[in-house]
Amino acid sequence: MISTNSLVFKRFTSEEEAKEVASLLKRNDIEIQLTLSAPNVDLSFSGDTIQNQYELRISSNDFDRARLLLEKEADVNLEGIDENHYLYEFTNIELLEILEKPDEWSEFDMVLAKKLLVSRGEEISDDYIINLRKNRIENLAKPEKASTVWIVVGYISAFLGGLLGMTIGYFLWNQKKVLPNGAKVYTYKESDSKHGKQMFLIGCSVLLLSVFYYIYQIAA
Repeated sequence: MISTNSLVFKRFTSEEEAKEVASLLKRNDIEIQLTLSAPNVDLSFSGDTIQNQYELRISSNDFDRARLLLEKEADVNLEGIDENHYLYEFTNIELLEILEKPDEWSEFDMVLAKKLLVSRGEEISDDYIINLRKNRIENLAKPEKASTVWIVVGYISAFLGGLLGMTIGYFLWNQKKVLPNGAKVYTYKESDSKHGKQMFLIGCSVLLLSVFYYIYQIAA
């Protein structure tokens, strides 16, 4: 049974490709769950069509290992690659950025980038790539500082009973961002999140008091 912290690793429009990748991961002792996700939008009148998507879910702990398996599966021979390929013009730093960002590049690009680096005398091990990606995830996971202007506007609007203050508050309080490994983390720092919660509750309280006062005035 796949773990409860499973996340979508890849999406496919081709059933054959989805099953091929799923089979590769299973052969390497990675638990998978492959499901068909049908489109929930009816575009029959617009003439557009949306293909079904196959979602491959695995444990978030297996993301790095699964990506390395796919990269090895997409192994390429440098002798068979046209020297006019755009990656040949990349600097070593730019090629390392490709290895660092597997969510932005294809397996082919990552394999080619690694081979080019090795051909230029760089030592690139699987552990090095994993650490490179881990450091990136850690940096992306760091919470952001919310705009002081939005905090001030949110509080003012909340005390006036405005929906804007409640909206800003809820956003600062609960907003999350999705990392390349599929994990979700809170976007803003804990102190800003507390501000958001406070302005949301203030806005709700003022709004309720306003409603009760309005009802009282009508009944009086």
